[in-house]
Amino acid sequence: MFVRVVSFPFVFASFLIAPLVICDVASVQAEPQYDPLAPTNAADKQDDESRNWRSPAPQASRIDTQNKPSQAEGEVKQASTRGRGGAIGRLPNNHGQIWREYDIAPYTSTVQTGSDPQQAIVDWILRDTGYAAWHSDVVAVLSASPKVLKVYHTPDMHRTVGEIVDRYVSAASKTYMYGLNIYTVGHPDWRTRAQRMLQAVPVQSNGVEAWLVAREDAMLLRENLARRSDFQKHSSSRLLAKNGQNTVIDFKRQHPYVRSRLAPESNPTVENSNVGQVNEGVTIQLNPLMSGDGTTIDAMVKCEIDQLERLVQVRLQSPPAVNQGRPWYKIDVPQRVSFEFHERFRWPRNKVLVVSLGMVPRPLPHFNITDSVKLPVSKTPPRGDLVIFIEHKGDAVDADTADGSGPRKTQDFRGRY
Repeated sequence: MFVRVVSFPFVFASFLIAPLVICDVASVQAEPQYDPLAPTNAADKQDDESRNWRSPAPQASRIDTQNKPSQAEGEVKQASTRGRGGAIGRLPNNHGQIWREYDIAPYTSTVQTGSDPQQAIVDWILRDTGYAAWHSDVVAVLSASPKVLKVYHTPDMHRTVGEIVDRYVSAASKTYMYGLNIYTVGHPDWRTRAQRMLQAVPVQSNGVEAWLVAREDAMLLRENLARRSDFQKHSSSRLLAKNGQNTVIDFKRQHPYVRSRLAPESNPTVENSNVGQVNEGVTIQLNPLMSGDGTTIDAMVKCEIDQLERLVQVRLQSPPAVNQGRPWYKIDVPQRVSFEFHERFRWPRNKVLVVSLGMVPRPLPHFNITDSVKLPVSKTPPRGDLVIFIEHKGDAVDADTADGSGPRKTQDFRGRY
């Protein structure tokens, strides 16, 4: 009996202590399950070592895993997502891409107009290679500063980019110049006499024609056009465009019209209380670029024409509070027509490119008719054949005498068109 009495407390105490030890061991073993940074086996250790390049930011997200295990799991998933989308040590080159930098300072240093002369080079690269080549599955970089052009692409693309850069850099020392003449002829029958001079070239735009003309024939053609009574000239004979740069010829005028008075407090009787402006005229952009060997010209030609055909008058009722005995007033609704043309041409430098846009809206009326002058003029909106002459005028030094006028000072065409 004594033995039973003595052993009973020992056995009973063992049952009391054992659960505590088991629970403590279980808690120690369970703790690493909620630690997002503690590896539990060899594979986890290797995976942990592969994450050493990550920033130490995930450690700042460490939380009490014993109290909030679900939040800890969310932090682990978020850290893994940040790791997949984070910074990388090098650019992918699955297609053999290479990094090159091109020195464009010999060209950009000669450009005196504009704040971003390197943009002209970027535009020509995108025009030649296509925008899709820089936004496909091939990882690519195209970045330019005033001195350096940075490119990351395949070797084939680098050959194309290098040729374009060479055309800009080599042409910078010569500064090729181009002449631009813009005319409007009332009827397209000028082709009858000029047919033997014109050599047709393919054009993609509908209704537009283009020809190559010898220099001597181009001079004779301009003289024949100037003798016509329906001839109108829109540019100066001394207007020159620089090689590789975008030249814009903009001559427009504003035509006023009376807009609708939607505000109740507007007073229709007050003059110019709600007068708008409609722009009409023509804008022509020319961006020529000489080939590397100096024998061929590439040029992008863009033209936009806006014409106000007429103003349609409409009667509206005046607000009762401001009618002042005039219950009705008139407004103008502009009737407009527009034309756009955008094409790229390539031709030999010893030829003159002649482009006819067809019978398009006249950039500006040929005659200014007033109420006091009564002439038998057609009531239809004016139309005309817009003709553009583009030719190489030589280097910047020789361009002063290219038209036979002799030496002259540098021309400034700002504010003239």
